[in-house]
Amino acid sequence: MVYRSLIPFGAMDWLSPSISFLAALQKLEFLVAPAKILSFLGNEEFFLLLVPFVYWCLSRETGARLGVLLLLLASLNDVLKVFFALPRPYWGGEVVALATEKSFGFPSGHAQNAALLWPFLALRCRKPRLWVPIALLLALAIASSRLVLGVHYPADAFGGAFIGFALLGLWLWRGEAAIAQWRNASLPARLGTATLTVACLGIAYYGAFLNPLNGAGTERDFVAAYVEAWKGAGIVSRLGALFGLLVGLSLAPKFEAAGPISQKIGRLLLGFAGLALFYFGLKLILPDELPFRFARYALTTFWIAFGAPWAFEKIGLSQQKRRVV
Repeated sequence: MVYRSLIPFGAMDWLSPSISFLAALQKLEFLVAPAKILSFLGNEEFFLLLVPFVYWCLSRETGARLGVLLLLLASLNDVLKVFFALPRPYWGGEVVALATEKSFGFPSGHAQNAALLWPFLALRCRKPRLWVPIALLLALAIASSRLVLGVHYPADAFGGAFIGFALLGLWLWRGEAAIAQWRNASLPARLGTATLTVACLGIAYYGAFLNPLNGAGTERDFVAAYVEAWKGAGIVSRLGALFGLLVGLSLAPKFEAAGPISQKIGRLLLGFAGLALFYFGLKLILPDELPFRFARYALTTFWIAFGAPWAFEKIGLSQQKRRVV
């Protein structure tokens, strides 16, 4: 095993049986196409479609909470990946890379997000007893898809799912109390909270590089992952999006996500047009340097939270609401 000497405390010994399991799993070729579809449900592009749709057309409260939780979870995943610096299965050559990732393997971001996203939505449906089991099965399927594609060990998926469920549990325990404090806070306090949250996550991310117990070595894939992580493009994108979303939610006009279908279609057309302008348009004109990347993602989520609802109100695509998020 190429990486045995690079992983401390004999960790590769408990990863070795997983290699055989993944290799056997990949021989079931009929699983590959469904795995790729399910894997897309954990990609950034999917969340850029889902969260605005929920926020603009289904429930403003649910969309706002979902967006913040997913971005907090994604930022935490970046920190943990650097802290542990563990390999992906295909790095050793025993597993076929049916997808590739530039980051380290543990914990699985797809498993994390799925464990939080789908149960969270199910719990906010009218019949949670019906939808929660379906949500759990979908979360399991998404986590399993990453094993089929050869980008995660089972331990990565289990660890990611545990973290996702833990954050969901923390939200169910104290989330609404935190929302109540947010509502009662002044605008400067909200903006200060957004800035402090982003700063703390950024410090934690680069502080994770100081961990002397992680598994980083000199092999090509380890070095490439470390270089990519040190560049910081991923964490800066996440923190920019989180900052823009929190600021946008602090300033957003009151609006009701309900309304006739024609009104909702109008919101989606206008909202996604603006989203494409910020997400893709700014990418074409701004340099791909960290400050500009932060700004691009911040402006994108600011549009989702504030810009689009403001535009909806101005052209009659939303209804007034008495309560704020």
